[in-house]
Amino acid sequence: IKNIVSANASFGKNKFPIVYVYTVVPAVCKHGLPSYIKESLEQALFSQPDSTIIMVSNFAECHETEKSISKASNIMLVDSTKIISNRTQVFANLSREIFVLDGLNELWITSALRFFIMEDLMISYGYREILHVEADNMLYGNLSAILPLLREGYPGLAATPLTSGKFFITASVLWVSDISYLIKFNDFLLSMGTNKDNAWMIYLGWLRKFACCKKGGYNPDANGDGIKPFAVNEMSMLAFYHKYNPNEFRLLPVVPYYQSYARHRYVCDLASFAPGGSQVGPSTGSGVWDSNSWGQFIGGTSKKRGRDKGFTDSSHITGQAIGSSHCTISFICGNQSTSKVW
Repeated sequence: IKNIVSANASFGKNKFPIVYVYTVVPAVCKHGLPSYIKESLEQALFSQPDSTIIMVSNFAECHETEKSISKASNIMLVDSTKIISNRTQVFANLSREIFVLDGLNELWITSALRFFIMEDLMISYGYREILHVEADNMLYGNLSAILPLLREGYPGLAATPLTSGKFFITASVLWVSDISYLIKFNDFLLSMGTNKDNAWMIYLGWLRKFACCKKGGYNPDANGDGIKPFAVNEMSMLAFYHKYNPNEFRLLPVVPYYQSYARHRYVCDLASFAPGGSQVGPSTGSGVWDSNSWGQFIGGTSKKRGRDKGFTDSSHITGQAIGSSHCTISFICGNQSTSKVW
């Protein structure tokens, strides 16, 4: 693939790397990359002039992927098949045993595999730090402006908590301050995949408290009640890792600071997930991070193809903020807030 810059290690060498990863499996290769990825990349190019925008995919295994973004210039394209390590291949093989297969894009397998691909990228290109962004996320504020805040306030890894019980954490964005922290997390995933020191069974025992029960589900008990299959995913694995490594894996604020959040038995302590709250790290500027809830509120869900705009999930931190404290969204131009648009 001639115009892929897997051979060009000097591309954007002195700029901060913002990394998108998407692996296409054979069953959906004919469709190439989802159309929204090109829009996300173009928005990143527009809003992040001081950063290198990197798209990593298995281009050599699926030639349709390059066609999907061939007209988006100034994007560093990296072929994951050219940088794959042995441990990445080992985890890819283990993934087919630990995740439920969907027969289509294999979301759970590829979502977890990306952490190893990021490790391969950082090693191959000598990156000390990166920010990973999921391919369906739009970037607006200039991230280079808050890099000093991330470096000082979030040593290690940082990501976005989704559920109030912190049993799902999304890598909607994943801050990696140093590759050593990513390697340690990937070691953790490998230990679960091989059930080293009973790690996999301990994880399932923890997850069962949050995602039981379904007849014939994952790892069923004597009564046939198992874990809901969708819950065995990278989000719960991130959450499980955070439980035991909170100082090396911190959480980004996902709701704004507000003194009067509603408090009752069905709502978590929302202030604790606001900038500087007890569950998250310090402020990273004037914005908050979206674990996917704000986006679903604005644009609806993929399941409904956007027909359910205004969607909230009461188990989500942001969903509780919207439902109980009437949080909404508006744009700010300069220092002036526009009228409410959602």
